[in-house]
Amino acid sequence: MEAISDNDLSYSANKCPKWEKASVDPVTIDRYVHLIPAVKHSPKHYLWSSYDAEADVLYVNFKKPSHADDSELTDDDVIIRYEQGEVIGLTILNASQRFPES
Repeated sequence: MEAISDNDLSYSANKCPKWEKASVDPVTIDRYVHLIPAVKHSPKHYLWSSYDAEADVLYVNFKKPSHADDSELTDDDVIIRYEQGEVIGLTILNASQRFPES
């Protein structure tokens, strides 16, 4: 398959959508690189997340689709979600208070 280069970003014509050239600084990229250990140690090496700024909640899912049938709230405001006894995700409350902005 032929690789196509556009705006200094390469992609495969049949596998990936065309990428717009983004202005991402090295510090921002480094933050994402630091996610690698979390993904490697997650169930099935899969991690999907989203952040709700209004609620200040980080949702982390290890399975998609998932349908939690049980959960528990830890002492440090993390909700562990289960499906048939398997951990399928975390809901991290007060997420922005856990790490100061840098």
